[in-house]
Amino acid sequence: MTACQRLALPALLLVVTAALANAQPVVNLSVGQALDAWSAAGDDSSEHRTALAASIEQAFADARGRVWAGSELFTYSSPGDWTSLQAAGGGSWKFVLSKDRAALYAGGSGLVRRNGDAWTAANVTAGNAFANIAWTPRATASLRAGYGLDARRFDDLASLDHVQHTAFVSGLVNLPSRTTLIGEVTLGAKRYQGVDEAAVVVSDGLLPATAGGIQAGAGNGMTTGIGIGAGGTTGNGASGSQGFGGSTSVPTHLSALGVVSGPVTARLFTAYGRVAQSLAMRTSLALDVMHRATFGGVPPAVITTPVELFEDGLYDDPFASDATDARLTFKHIFANRIDVQVMGARLDKPFRMTPAYADDGYFRLDGAMRHDRVSRLQVATSLPVAPSRTGDWTVSLVVRGDYVKHDSNDAFAQYTSRAVTVGLAVGR
Repeated sequence: MTACQRLALPALLLVVTAALANAQPVVNLSVGQALDAWSAAGDDSSEHRTALAASIEQAFADARGRVWAGSELFTYSSPGDWTSLQAAGGGSWKFVLSKDRAALYAGGSGLVRRNGDAWTAANVTAGNAFANIAWTPRATASLRAGYGLDARRFDDLASLDHVQHTAFVSGLVNLPSRTTLIGEVTLGAKRYQGVDEAAVVVSDGLLPATAGGIQAGAGNGMTTGIGIGAGGTTGNGASGSQGFGGSTSVPTHLSALGVVSGPVTARLFTAYGRVAQSLAMRTSLALDVMHRATFGGVPPAVITTPVELFEDGLYDDPFASDATDARLTFKHIFANRIDVQVMGARLDKPFRMTPAYADDGYFRLDGAMRHDRVSRLQVATSLPVAPSRTGDWTVSLVVRGDYVKHDSNDAFAQYTSRAVTVGLAVGR
């Protein structure tokens, strides 16, 4: 099956979905343009980026069943052709176990992503299946538990092909004080195909051929590069890298850093908590905290990601690093439906077995493993356009500013980025 045929499948699903329905489908469209100014390795650059996204979702059988399809086209801020086209589709079914109390949700999805010349080696095809149980013992509390199975295949990075198992348990409680508490625990295991000898993909951009654009010894959704509105997130996604060229080999002594021959299984444990407080009418403040611990084997390689791309769940492989992330979000919706959101976040991420690079493109002489510390600030607003004239459709002007300070002991992961995004979001 050709890439075009794979990309046509979600489009076909979209057409079938629209034809099925007795009710109107949910449709979302977005287009955005960003000016991204960034400094990395002593180089100051600026670049315009574009993101286009479209999705459709249809409920049927009294909303027990849902099907959806979507497509995204976007770029990243790194030299070269970093265009990416993604198409995805899926569906789910709700099995009622106890009316208004318990239900089982089961379904799956598929994704095809094709990239520009700078990262065609990262083309990915993915599929997943899941089953979740939701129980609502009372109106103010709910429990969920579930299992997911993901399989992902890369066109030219066979050692990173993998099957991933994920299980989670979460709970939600709404308190009389208008406080919402959420807690979740996740266990994951990812089995990589692996290699007979340590393999890397050489970067023809930042790193010399002797160093490699994929760092040996380590490594659910895709987030677009600039994001419109809430950011446009789709499962089973991918991120970027600093550039791919031909393949080569590195000395087998790198096995001391975690590269082993044959299949390897990496594992992780993640704990997540959220406290959201309603401060007044249409005003809220939320604190989210996540901690991730990895153990077992390490991924055969980890791909260097471009400016502003991290923690995407795939190329910035969560099985490669421990992490602690905290973010504080303030949101207010005005009476005229204009909303404003301010988010600040801090991420601390030590990699288990990924050597840090010095500025000459070679591993640091002290043998230090890579350790990233990321500070983020985001201010976003959404302004309705002619709300009294659009009927069932909503049209909003989206303006967002992002500041990212990505500190690292790896010279090629050290940068500061400032981006302003302006776009339109259309929905029904």
